[in-house]
Amino acid sequence: MATEYAISTQVHVDHVRVALSGEFDLAALGDLQTAFARVAADHPRQAVLVDLANATFIDSTIVGALVAAHQHASTRGVTVTVANARGLVERVLVVTGVYPLLRNPDLRKTGFAAKEPASPLAAGDEPAGSDGP
Repeated sequence: MATEYAISTQVHVDHVRVALSGEFDLAALGDLQTAFARVAADHPRQAVLVDLANATFIDSTIVGALVAAHQHASTRGVTVTVANARGLVERVLVVTGVYPLLRNPDLRKTGFAAKEPASPLAAGDEPAGSDGP
């Protein structure tokens, strides 16, 4: 079964929006890396906003690609941030510990509302090492 995904880019005055839709795993990695490389080559001085509103799944290879894009952008003096992560996508970013690195707490100027990540623990779950109630 083929993974269904789409990557689109939109150039704005102060940033480039890269929107991800669908499921992103190893099969999508090359296309995502190509998209990030193209944005960096065509718009080297613009911040990149990765819109995850329509992404339904990401795996560790995609998390790695997001971090690599962030690191590469920082060498050019710009940022790569994520917005609109929800559900499983948000949970993966939180559990892997990269959400604080990739999340911009003030996205008002780009039209996206910032929010605190949901707790990665389900209701009733206890943190590791907790003795519970």
